[in-house]
Formats: sequence, C-alpha cells, structure tokens
Amino acid sequence: MCRSKRCASVKMKVLNLFCFAAILLISCQTKQPNWPHYIMTSLWVPQGAKDVHYYTLGGSYQVKFNTNECYPGKSFIQAMVGAMTSEGWRRLDYYSLDPKIKLNHARVPGGLWSSFVDRDGKKVYQWIDEWEDSKRNVVTYGLKYFGKYEVPENSCGLEVVVIYTTAELLSGERSEMVSELDGLLPKAFFLSQLTGCVFLWGYGDAGKKIS
Repeated sequence: MCRSKRCASVKMKVLNLFCFAAILLISCQTKQPNWPHYIMTSLWVPQGAKDVHYYTLGGSYQVKFNTNECYPGKSFIQAMVGAMTSEGWRRLDYYSLDPKIKLNHARVPGGLWSSFVDRDGKKVYQWIDEWEDSKRNVVTYGLKYFGKYEVPENSCGLEVVVIYTTAELLSGERSEMVSELDGLLPKAFFLSQLTGCVFLWGYGDAGKKIS
C-alpha cells in the first residue's frame, strides 16, 4: 500500500508507462513522427516491419510493429543487438526497475524464452530486452509469439513493442518503485498486452534457446 502522495504518483507513472489503450485514438501515429533524432535511432524498427504505430506517453516514446521473423527470433534479436550496440547502447542483464530479475538473454548461455497462458487460453512466448545509454535512459524491447497451446517451429508472426523511457522517469524513483510495487509487479515478469494495455506479468521458462 502506498504511504505517500509521491508513492501514489510513482505507481501511476509505472501503470501509465505500460498502458496506452485509452489514448490510442489521440496519440497513435502510423507515419514516422517528428521526434528527436536520438529518440528515433534508439527505437530500432527493421526494414519490412508491418503495422507500425508510434505513441508518446509521459516520459516515454513507444513503437509497436509486426514482422515475419520466425520463432525463436534469432535473426531479429541479433539484428537488434547490432543496431543498439552501434548506437552506443549497453545491454542490461537485469530488469532496470528490479535488479533481482534476469532478462531473457542472461538466464542461460544463448538466452531463454519465457512463456505463459493469457486469459484467452493462448500460449504466449515472450522475450524482454533492455538497453541503457550513458545518461541512463532505457529502451525496452518486448517480443511476443502466440500459439493455441505451444509455438511451433514454423511460427513466423512476431509482435514487437519498443519503449524508450527517460532517465528522469526512472532515476530517483527506482528504489521506491520497486519497494512499493513489490506485490504488484511479480518477481518473474512479462511484457504482455491485456485489453490493449502493456503490463508486466508472470512467466514460466519456455525451455527454448535461440542458439
């Protein structure tokens, strides 16, 4: 439970950061927006991406798209790593808001996908990647495949959400955010869409390496 107005504000910032369903009609853009060059180069979108949509919310910039990359997304992940590294970003091993949570690529050599069953009974396979620059801004990639029970090897419908979060939103609030949201954000997590919102949610290891 929040014990201060500042805590309540922090919680609202986290929820607002990952939920944009209510503002799709007023903030969504299908054309490339006139954002600062540094922001645009930080939100890597591969050539051939489909259904590309851009959003802004609070201190974050977001892009969502689909690609024909087949499971387990090895080529996409390698290209993402190359693009982010070339722009000077550092790949994080642990979730930026809670250093006790390992990100997918750091769980086992070669990385390990996570999975869960959503409320519609679909098996969802998820990969979370986070990157930090010298100013401690963070870019989060959420990769997702769907299946009825499990994802077959020939599943090629990859959905991606990329979120740029400013250091101002993150710094100075990390410790309080983690402490106050300990019961809200599970120790194991997923970037999952529920009714159009992007939330952190629980996972189980899928047992699928990418190498």
